[in-house]
Amino acid sequence: MVAILGGLFGCFNTLCSVPATTSIGAESKPQVRNTFTSSDGTFRFRYSDSLIACPSASCEAYFHMCNQEGSDTIACFAYDKNRVKNYPEFEAATFSVAEIADAASEHDCLSIGHGLEYGNPRNLPTTTIHGATFTIMDFSEGGMGHGLEANAYRRFYGGKCYQLTVRIATVSSGSFSEKFKEEKLMDVRERLGQALNSFRFIK
Repeated sequence: MVAILGGLFGCFNTLCSVPATTSIGAESKPQVRNTFTSSDGTFRFRYSDSLIACPSASCEAYFHMCNQEGSDTIACFAYDKNRVKNYPEFEAATFSVAEIADAASEHDCLSIGHGLEYGNPRNLPTTTIHGATFTIMDFSEGGMGHGLEANAYRRFYGGKCYQLTVRIATVSSGSFSEKFKEEKLMDVRERLGQALNSFRFIK
């Protein structure tokens, strides 16, 4: 099976996209049945039934899981918390697409920390998703017994700055139990990674 995320959760400090040709075992392969298309027709992505549109209870956590300072969230989907009822350390996991509202140029869009409210973002390599090159940034935060780690993927396209973000939050400052890691973490990664790696600009 393929790891999508990183840092405390697998690969936050390396490239986290999964090649389109990657195969997953038939028994565990997630079913991707749904498509989200932006209202202006600029982009679309696919997601499995394990992800729920926000707002919902599955989107709630100590840290913001969909929104961030200086951005306008276009879409946000969370991993269904009903699937992780027996893992109290899991708080939330989301995939979101946002426009960085005050980034009027590619330079602004790709400036480290621009529009990010958590921690100290640092530059990471670029990756290509369906022909579009994104700059990867990671950021993290912890406090009051809660932890957040995320990867942000940015691209200036059509005069706008788009950011795709994968977030995972825990109520135990970034430490998942071995039980969760063995039984559920890979499933969370795969579902979020499917949405990320299916993203494409269509006009």
